[in-house]
This record gives sequence, structure tokens and C-alpha cells, in this order.
Amino acid sequence: MEIDQLKQKLPLPDLMERMGYGEHAVASCCSPFREDKNPSWGIFQRDGIWLWKDHGTDQAGDEITFIQEALNLSKGAAIKHYRRMCGIETVEATIDMSDPAIDWQAAVDAFTPQAATHLQQWRDYSPTFVQWLKDNRLVGIINSRLAFPIQHNPATHLNGKTDGAHLLNRDRDGWSVLGGKTMPLLIGENTVNAFVFESQWDAFAWMDRIEWYKDMASTSCVLITRGASNGRLVHGLLPSTARVYLLPQNDPLDEKGESPATKWVQAIAKLHPRCLIVATPPEYKDLNEWTASGATKQDLVTAGDEAEGYVDPDAPILPNAFLWPELLTFKPSEDEASILGNRWLCRGSSCVWVGGSGLGKSVLSLQAAMHWAAGQPFFGIAPKMPLTSLIIEAENDFGDVAETVQGVKTGLLSAHPTLDFDQVTERVKIARLVNVTGYDFIIQVRELIADHQPDQLWIDPLLCYLGGDINSQEEVGEFVNHLGELALSTGTIIHLIHHTGKPKTAKDTRGMTAADLAYAGIGSSVLTNWARAIMVLQTVRGEEGIFQLTAAKRGKRANLQHPKHELSALSIYLQHSAEGLCWIPSDYEPEESSVGRNKAEIPFTRIREVIQQGSRTKNGVAELLAQEFNVATKTASRRLDNLIENNTVGSNQEGDLIWKC
Repeated sequence: MEIDQLKQKLPLPDLMERMGYGEHAVASCCSPFREDKNPSWGIFQRDGIWLWKDHGTDQAGDEITFIQEALNLSKGAAIKHYRRMCGIETVEATIDMSDPAIDWQAAVDAFTPQAATHLQQWRDYSPTFVQWLKDNRLVGIINSRLAFPIQHNPATHLNGKTDGAHLLNRDRDGWSVLGGKTMPLLIGENTVNAFVFESQWDAFAWMDRIEWYKDMASTSCVLITRGASNGRLVHGLLPSTARVYLLPQNDPLDEKGESPATKWVQAIAKLHPRCLIVATPPEYKDLNEWTASGATKQDLVTAGDEAEGYVDPDAPILPNAFLWPELLTFKPSEDEASILGNRWLCRGSSCVWVGGSGLGKSVLSLQAAMHWAAGQPFFGIAPKMPLTSLIIEAENDFGDVAETVQGVKTGLLSAHPTLDFDQVTERVKIARLVNVTGYDFIIQVRELIADHQPDQLWIDPLLCYLGGDINSQEEVGEFVNHLGELALSTGTIIHLIHHTGKPKTAKDTRGMTAADLAYAGIGSSVLTNWARAIMVLQTVRGEEGIFQLTAAKRGKRANLQHPKHELSALSIYLQHSAEGLCWIPSDYEPEESSVGRNKAEIPFTRIREVIQQGSRTKNGVAELLAQEFNVATKTASRRLDNLIENNTVGSNQEGDLIWKC
């Protein structure tokens, strides 16, 4: 049967599914053949023919070349394998890799005594250790290639289920992966002490020479990251209480003057505070070479005993106690850390910008960054000097960003003709970052700050990068604390763009103080408590196109001001410019309350206190508030309904109200 007929019988998407690469049979995803941070790989049809392409390496091909890459076969062997999968030839006595589930036991069984002898002689391992590897299902043979197990979920552990394999290339110069991406290999059940290696060869040489499997398996585990770039993959594999011994290689410096081993150590040390470094003598490039040169068990034991605690050279210095003389003589007007407002935001601080979806928060924050880049006040909030900004956003592609920037430029130059836009283009940078959340996002942000060194970092929106439950105090706290550490260590102000549960209007928030409004963002109150400042954008119900901007936290220090008013205020009214995309001041003035019955103003904080004081139903809370503030019960009940709709208030199984934030 010709190749074209084979392709009709088993096209690329079906082939990939049968080989265990079904999740990669899409138009855009990360590469199945290499570590890939951003989607750069995909399959597509051209003139009815299926093809794949890796834009990161510029490799491309069809079904045959995919088999070659996946199984590391020659073209002839790949065609033969393809024919077998199509049922054209009798399947030979080998492991059938057409089944998405790797038969790891068959791979272990294929590790014959001859294969064991070959591994012993090649790597200078003891027969006892090699037999231990096989007995514990840690070594196998797949398609005549040496293989070690990979697990993706749950985390790899001894005797666990294997759904992938790490295969040594035929020329022994590298590795390939079957069944998904590579993952660290965790050996052993006791995680009180963990010995972590970059390389399988380093780990096995150490385990054999020190006789770990005899003397130390009951009190420790071994973790192999399979590469210096995979340090962060140990996240979740070891408890934070583990004592972690890192055995890095003596890697040469790269073209940037950096060591891959140093990056590996730093990535793991950020996850585990109790790391110790076990040093390999500098004359050897790695531990494997050291043992091959005659390192004894006692040499390795001594190196472990002499391991020193890791100290991150970039870690912030632990603070000393403030000195009373300095506190008593401090002059706020001379504070060099203050760069916005009256110490509203200082270097290393943070601000959350909150508003309903579609109101224009992104344009508002972009406009603020542009004003401050030109050294100009933004509705009264003045910078101490022109400020640089890096804006990271997730929702808009290049065309969307281009249209927004052009629209804002048109609107700004119309409303502020003296603004120097050349300074804006020099000091404001915009980057799109997608498909990265949680700690992975923190790592990339740290690198971006190091590259651009901005005065301000804008993250738009928070929910695209959190990678967790916005209502979880623990998950939100962990994320913002990492950001806070970044802010303090770099002196960068971090702005987060965030959503309300639904658009906040003046009616929704009637009776709230500015401090109450600080909790308008959806999710855990940890976010508000963490942020140095809060800005809230809301519509004015009944007034089409009128919006209210409130400096809800530290507002008096912001000096927010309407151009036509002499005094600063906690909130001002805004509207969209008729030209381009731009926020401009509004001449709107709310009507004064007529004389008569007082408006029903029930403070947000009082509602929270009543609910948190004890078990009460909605009707019970409404009646208590109505009596206390001399309003109708229906009025108080409507106030509670707003909070329930905003996911601020909920109820338990007994029907009592609970405060969710």
C-alpha cells in the first residue's frame, strides 16, 4: 500500500491519538517533543493533507516524520511502523506503542539480563543496584532503547502508575519523551529528607556508590528533575517541611555569563526554604564524573555532612527594627520613595483598580500610565518624576492593543494637547502574556521586571493570572504575597486590574463609605487588605455615560481632583471622550437630597458586623438593621439582596447568612 493510501487510512490526528499524543492533535499547543513555555506547535490541513509544524524550531512534516520524532526512528523504520499500525504487516514481538497507555510492565520485562549487564558495564554500576532498579520497576526497554518511567498525575513515586517514558537516544546524546511532557522522577516514600539531582546519571551514580537503596531509603527520597531547566517542576512533589539537599552540576557559564545550575538551584530554593547545597569538587563537571574518577562512599557521605544552607544572593535582606530617632525626625515631604501623590504610592507598594466588566478599566489604567510617563498628573494624582511602566495583559491580541493605543493617543492629545507623547512611547511598554498562571506567572514576571526595570508593573486582569480560586484566602494570599515580595525587592509599584462581581453602580453602593467600597472587588478580602491603595470605577445609575472614580483606600493621600474644583476629593465623576478612547472629567453633579424623610443609608461595615456576630436568617438581619437605622424592612432586605448578588454574602445549610469575603 502506498504512503498516500496509508495517510487516508490513518491520518495524522488519528495517528497521534493512538500513539498517546491526542492532546497535541490541535491547531495550537505546546510542543510534545521539547520543553515549550508558550504554544508554538500545531497540526493543520493543506490541500487535504495533514501536516504538523513546530514554530519554535521550524521543524515540520507529515505522519511519517511525526513517528520519526516521537519514536526516534529512521525514515524506513518509521514507514514500517506506520504500516504495522495500519494493519498492513504483522506486529513484531515488541511493545506496541500505538496504544496511548504505555505498557510499562512490558518495558520492565524487556530489560533482560543482557541489558542489565550492558548497563552495568557502560555506567560502571554494581549488579546489585541494577537489579534493584529492575525490581522496583525503575528501568525498562522500549523499542530497543533504554527507558525510565514518567508519571504526570499523580506525582511520580515508587511503584506508581507510569503513563510515559524517558527514552535514551540511540546515539546516547540525549533523551526523548513518550506519552506527554517530561516530569521529575521521585524515588522513595519518605520525604523528610530529599536528595535532588538534575541528571538521572548523577542520581544513579550517587545512589549506587552511597548504597542509598540499602542504608537511606527508609529515611529519605531521591528526586530527579531531568534537566537544569526543570527546577520549578518540583513544585508540589515535596512538602515544605522537607530538608532538601541539592546536588547541582558544575555547569559552565552560558553566553549571558549565567550558570544553568545556579538557575536550577534558585528555582528549587524559592519553593523550599530549607535547601542545602552538596558540592561536587570543582575539577569534575558533575557527580557522575566524580564517581567515575573514584569517589568513594565516604567521600559522598562527607560531602553531604558538609552541605551548607543555600542563601539566595538576590533575596531581600531581613529588616532591622526601625530606629526611634529616625522615626521621630522623618519628614514625609522629603521621602524619596514617594513617587505618586502625597505618599499615596511609594516604591514597592501596590494598587488594585476595580470595576465592572466593559466599563473601560484597561483604558483608564493605560491612560494613568501614559500621564505619569509624561510626568503629568492623572486627575490630580501627580508623579514626582516621569515614570516608566510595563503593562502585562492577557485578553487582547496585537490588533486590539494597537487600536486601543491609537484611540487613547487621539483622545489624550485632544484633551491634553501639551502632553509629550514621545515620552509616553519611550516609557510605556505593553506585552501580552497568555497560558501562564500562579507561580509560573510569578517566575516570568520576575524575569520581565529584571529585563525592563519599570517603575510600575500593570497586570491586566488579575483573574487571568491568579491560577486559583479568587474566593480562597489561602490561594489569593499566596499569589499576592509573591507579588509583594517582588515589589519590595525591586522597588516596583504593582497595579492589579480586577473585576467586581457585577458592575457597581451608585445605587448598589449607596450607604457605603470609601473604606467600604474598597471591598468591591470580587473574591477574598485578602486582596483588599494586601493592597496599599484601591481605586474603584462604577457607573452612575440613571445617568447614561456618567461614571464615578473613587480612591477607596488611602484616598486622601491620592489628591484625586476634578480640574474645575480647587480641592481634592475621594471621588470624581468621569465620562468617555467623544474623540478616540479617553476618560475626561464630567460636569455631572448629583442632585441634593430633598428635605423630608432621610435616605436609607445602612453602612456596609455594620451589615458585616451583624452577620458575623451570630446565626441569623436574611429576614432576621433585615429586621434588626431596619430597626437600628429607622428604615423599612424591605429597604434593608434590598440592601442584603445587592450583597448576595455580588457574592459578598451567602447562606449556610441552616439558612443563616454568612459573610463570604
